[in-house]
Amino acid sequence: MPVVCASDGGLAVYLAHQWSILAERFRPTALTYREDLVDTLWKDVGIGYRQVLDVDDRESIVSMVQAACDLDSTVALLHLAQRSKVFTSFYSELMAGMREAGMGICAVLHEVMPFSDQGVSMDRLCSQYALLDTVLVASEREKSRLRAFSGIPAERIRVAKHPAYHLLARNTVTRDAARASLGLARDQRMLLNFGMARAGKGVSLLVRAFREVRRRHPGTRLVCHTNLEHHRVESWHAEDARITAGCSDVERITRHLGTDEIETLFRACDLVVLPYLEGIQSGVYNLARAYAKPVFISEVMVEEGDLRLPADQVFRTGDESDLAAKLSALLELPADELARRGMMSARLADPRDDWRYNGRMACEALEHAARIAASRRGEDVRSHATG
Repeated sequence: MPVVCASDGGLAVYLAHQWSILAERFRPTALTYREDLVDTLWKDVGIGYRQVLDVDDRESIVSMVQAACDLDSTVALLHLAQRSKVFTSFYSELMAGMREAGMGICAVLHEVMPFSDQGVSMDRLCSQYALLDTVLVASEREKSRLRAFSGIPAERIRVAKHPAYHLLARNTVTRDAARASLGLARDQRMLLNFGMARAGKGVSLLVRAFREVRRRHPGTRLVCHTNLEHHRVESWHAEDARITAGCSDVERITRHLGTDEIETLFRACDLVVLPYLEGIQSGVYNLARAYAKPVFISEVMVEEGDLRLPADQVFRTGDESDLAAKLSALLELPADELARRGMMSARLADPRDDWRYNGRMACEALEHAARIAASRRGEDVRSHATG
């Protein structure tokens, strides 16, 4: 079964956690981008892959469809996030080619709608979604959003939460060793912001608010990471330039980080700050949970993810003063209290907040897509459950 997915970043980590469950019922092979790095987790969990996709080369669509056909599958799984929305026409042609080859199309949609700064044609996106046979989304809110926008029937949409990224928490470094490697004093506080430098993620807001936080807590360090080495979306680089212009007190990391380097940052920090301005399915939130780190987030994230957090860990979306005041107050808490809150967050999970449940929903969606494709071909749908 072909699985179209980025080999680096959040989608790659998501697929690595999902892989073993998919492999119980399918024979998956990842088809990914020619120039991307390959996450070390893929090697750790044994993901077989081919690097054949290039959004700047329409001929790579032919290569992708041929590679999918070589796998002799009745269904394809696509992990679709913002890149598929920016390059809408390319992905639509790819999905159409797979459908013409007789495959069912199942997608994991990492956010149904595009971010506000992407400049995506909504008509083209709606046409792209019309090519999907079945879909997996992260919440009932996203399911309703997808139905309203695309008209995909409810029975073709399954919901599975985004669980914690436990495979990244390898315990390769202790908190004390991580802090020592970053030059943190024993009682010095460290805040961490992690993820792409998009305007909707509110990093500029955080940088401005940090000036007041730093005035009240002079020794506090704020580390902001975003990987710009392998991303060409101009708006992300423009946002990073805006952030950099006002961040003399902020430590910026803009290169790719390996798994061990990511663990060092999360083990060392006291609090993960995610000041999103838009409702976003946040892999970083679930990364923080994997490391048992408390998070400080905006109200829109709470609403989008139906999260349960103490009121003092949530600030009014887009409100610089509220962000600064509440963040400063959190830094008054003892380190042990922040650590306790991180442990509580890691334990707060409902029965569906689990990778086995997530994988089972994905497999059901894939089998459903295979049956729909078989019906299009006029075949007996009972014989098309795997690929």
